[in-house]
Amino acid sequence: MDWLASDEEITENKYDIGIAEKTWDKLHENFGNQGYLEGLEAAKDVRLQEGFDRGFKFGSEIGSKVGLLLGKISTVIYLKKLSMKNDRLSEFQNLLLELQTLKFEAIFTPKQFKQFFEQEENLEIALEKFNCTIKESFMRKFYKIESEFEGLLEQEESCLI
Repeated sequence: MDWLASDEEITENKYDIGIAEKTWDKLHENFGNQGYLEGLEAAKDVRLQEGFDRGFKFGSEIGSKVGLLLGKISTVIYLKKLSMKNDRLSEFQNLLLELQTLKFEAIFTPKQFKQFFEQEENLEIALEKFNCTIKESFMRKFYKIESEFEGLLEQEESCLI
């Protein structure tokens, strides 16, 4: 402070310094909040991409298996209709319907889904366990259908011999 300044000038300078400090504090808070929000958004993007990559890999693997089995069952149904041999046709049609309605959503109800995550405190661990459980359940049902189809095919072949 200038020792020659009047009381009015000193009061005015203190006021200006107070306003500057408040402005600085507000800017600091705003930039801190903005940085935090941008960090959250960047983390979400990374996590979202990781989840998509894992899901896409599994989805494409199982999708090709399901598609192949759908094609096989549909072919057998078509050939049975074409040859007028309708024995076991309904069994193949039921398998086709069962495979067509096999969905991840059908494995867990929303209530079961919620309970699954409430049991585990760590979200990361819960998500990993959930992914494993749902894949196992889906694949178990898929392999059951595939096995039934192969069993029906073997019965068909034994009738031809």
